[in-house]
Amino acid sequence: MMKVNRGRPRAPHDFLHALFNVFGAFRVRLASGFLWSLVSAVSLQGSVMLTGLILARMLGLQVFGAYALATATVMTVVGVTQGGVGIIGTKFVGEFLHAHPERVSRVLRMCAVFTSVTGFISTAMLWALAPFVARHILDNPDVESALRWASVGVLFHVQTVYLQGALQGFGAFRVISRAGAMVGLLHCILSAVGAWKFGLEGAVIAFTLSSAARWWAFRGALRVTCHGHAIKKAKRIERDDWDLIWRFALPAGLASLVTLPCLWGVTALVARQPGGMAWVGVFSVAHQLRQLLLQLPVLLNTVTASVLSRLKGRGRAKSIGGSFVPISSLAWVLPLWLWP
Repeated sequence: MMKVNRGRPRAPHDFLHALFNVFGAFRVRLASGFLWSLVSAVSLQGSVMLTGLILARMLGLQVFGAYALATATVMTVVGVTQGGVGIIGTKFVGEFLHAHPERVSRVLRMCAVFTSVTGFISTAMLWALAPFVARHILDNPDVESALRWASVGVLFHVQTVYLQGALQGFGAFRVISRAGAMVGLLHCILSAVGAWKFGLEGAVIAFTLSSAARWWAFRGALRVTCHGHAIKKAKRIERDDWDLIWRFALPAGLASLVTLPCLWGVTALVARQPGGMAWVGVFSVAHQLRQLLLQLPVLLNTVTASVLSRLKGRGRAKSIGGSFVPISSLAWVLPLWLWP
């Protein structure tokens, strides 16, 4: 009978070989995901900026400023309401995908319930508070109707956050890019037609309709992706699933409780000044350009989180030297390893 020496340490070259295997898998996944994420970002964020430029020329800066203020209010409410649920989708779907697929379905259902409830509540509150916000905070009663129409988009945007995060957890970046390209083109067309036909209200309604189209496209993409991974719809949600909201999502989303309201508050102060709506329009276009330029580090962070979560789920980190070595601790060599 052959004896096996279980206590014998592995040779250094075995450790290095396993280490380079991990980084090789990481590099391939990261490069592919980053490329498709870049396509998606150009489609979505680029379409938002292009739409802003088109509407600014069609409506004029004063009216476009009202449109920008209404949509900025919606996105601020979305950023506060979603509570980091998109991060849950990216991290835990990727982490549970191979080891606990039944947990993936429960996490997805929990995210759907959470965003549906918070989305409905936020939409109702913004709809009801639209007169107060328009008259007493923004000092511009003309934007009341635009705020109410735009408030419906909160429901769709909040749910889209978890859908997109879940797709990132699956590593379905190609699917995200296709859906993003389709929705981005539709957003430009609807906004231009709505502004041409009905002015400010038409543009805001087009924003809401394109938000609904975005939710529908990503919802369909997630269904197809779940079917491809044999993920069935969960029948119940366990208590430990809800714990992900309180222990992980809400702490991760605390930054949005500071940055987004502060940015919106500055915009509101500008809007209250004489001729402030025109300055809000200029600021909106400049901000969209800034957001477009910041996409590269944001995309790298998103794709890295997705790849690390999936590698952790596969247990690749445990294969290094027979002991656990966190892949994140090796991130300092990532720029050198990605260099061609």
